[in-house]
Amino acid sequence: MRKIIAILLLLVCLLTAIFMVGCEKKADPNGGNGTAAFSGSVSEAFDLMKAAGTIDFTASTSSYGTFFTSVTYDGVTINNDNANGKYIGVFINTDDINLIDLYGTCDSVTYGGETFNYSGVGVDAIPYTAGLKVLIAFTVDVGNWHYTAVSGSALLFTLPDAAEKITLN
Repeated sequence: MRKIIAILLLLVCLLTAIFMVGCEKKADPNGGNGTAAFSGSVSEAFDLMKAAGTIDFTASTSSYGTFFTSVTYDGVTINNDNANGKYIGVFINTDDINLIDLYGTCDSVTYGGETFNYSGVGVDAIPYTAGLKVLIAFTVDVGNWHYTAVSGSALLFTLPDAAEKITLN
């Protein structure tokens, strides 16, 4: 009888150990925020936010890529306003030479201690990387095809799924 109890006890311990290893909590690759893993372009991240009802936007596609023509979040719309000489500007918090404007046609923007450079490529060509932020602001031509961001309302997106209204000074 003792032998049977010892074997059953060993079996219970073994099964408990197997169960505990199988239920080990895995590290969240997204830092615990519950966001599903995302791998794609800025354009795809914005598509997901639009499908979720977080934002609305329109874009145009040409041989140069996909470019936003209007982005709306929480009642703020940044768009091409040709009549008033305002144009949508897409700025990213990276200095990747392949993604930013190389010719200095738009000044960089500083917000929250970070520098955002004007994107010189379409949003479909900007790959998502952890920590990537996209700032959408009005820009104006200050002469000789040189653009600068306008003070006032802007939109800041921390990809892949966070959005906020901000004010540029």
